[in-house]
Amino acid sequence: FSPHIVFEAGDCVGEMSILDGKPVSAYVIAKEKSRLLMIHQEALWALINISHGVSRNILYILAGRMRYNNDALITSARIQVESERVAMTDGLTGLHNRRWLSDSFKRQMHRCELDKLPCTVIMLDIDHFKEVNDQYGHIAGDRILCSVAQALLNTMRPADLIARYGGEEFALCLPDTSVKDSKLISERLRISIANTTTTFEEGKLLPAVTVSLGIAQMQPGQTLDSLISSADSALYRAKAQGRNCISE
Repeated sequence: FSPHIVFEAGDCVGEMSILDGKPVSAYVIAKEKSRLLMIHQEALWALINISHGVSRNILYILAGRMRYNNDALITSARIQVESERVAMTDGLTGLHNRRWLSDSFKRQMHRCELDKLPCTVIMLDIDHFKEVNDQYGHIAGDRILCSVAQALLNTMRPADLIARYGGEEFALCLPDTSVKDSKLISERLRISIANTTTTFEEGKLLPAVTVSLGIAQMQPGQTLDSLISSADSALYRAKAQGRNCISE
């Protein structure tokens, strides 16, 4: 186990329990033989009552404890924030992942429903991605995924939400956006990705890829799973229509 704090020779422990009269909140484990100077509770209080120097030393010890605990809490909070960020991020593309999508998309849908605003979801899939992997390898496929992700980031509006849904599929949530406007945005995305070049080994360029997109608008009381399913169905229709196109 990892100790909360390591004491050195001359350090004082146990003063908190004496001062507040409560049970100990931590235990000290000696790693080697040690000599301890123990002061009884009554003796310590007597020293505090008659000696300003002892009182000052106790305050100094307590201040050090508080400062250390504050630093530990701040460090712990930073680690927690970073851990949460990593847990919500796709390791390959740097986009948010499906776990983040579940919470964030639901919040936007709820807000739009309360404000009686439209909200659309776009499901986007890279066309013939398996063939790219088979012909050029998975590293090339990863490069293309990153290029598509960057193209999406460069084209999306600040209020739009985007996440890698899984594999070569991406999900986008467009709050306060009608189907008509979503089509315009989808067309910009489609063109942007089709014009995106991906650099591979030794500066070689991989062939440009195209994407198919499915659009669905939130209906009153609709769940996120249902909305994504509707957008997914539209995506499959776009695939059936020949790919590199948009369907609703």
